[in-house]
Amino acid sequence: MAGVGAGVVPGLDLPFVPTDPEISRTWLTVSCAAAAVFGHVWPIYHGFRGGKGGATLVGTLLVLAPQLIIVVLVVFAGVLVTSGYVGLSTMSAASSLPVWLAITRLPDDQPLFIYVLVMAACVIYWHRSNIQRMRAGNENRNVKVMLFKPQASPPDNDQP
Repeated sequence: MAGVGAGVVPGLDLPFVPTDPEISRTWLTVSCAAAAVFGHVWPIYHGFRGGKGGATLVGTLLVLAPQLIIVVLVVFAGVLVTSGYVGLSTMSAASSLPVWLAITRLPDDQPLFIYVLVMAACVIYWHRSNIQRMRAGNENRNVKVMLFKPQASPPDNDQP
């Protein structure tokens, strides 16, 4: 729901708060979206311990650029059904956004490109513990959604 606020707040005509024509509404909207993601990652009321920002990023995209949700869902689903790792799917989906925008919408959508580029870097940083567990082979894997299930290791026949 915070993602919706990112699109609403910049357009509000608040009493006693003058509208400054020097401030770009586009950049203000993107800044509010970033604040929503950061607020969910570091919530004040939970001791600055929150989530990893993926779902809130999607919520902000629903307001900023709803057509990008298709890209996010396709990449997320594709990585999830091939790897089984939700964290890897989230990082891949977030990382695909700046690439997609660079190919399809630059230089026209520079504020959105900068936003998704910074958010992709942040999402990867916030998933660093998942990356360490994947490298160590300890990351939980959702095998039920995988198209190609990993092979079960053969039983150890060397035991007496």
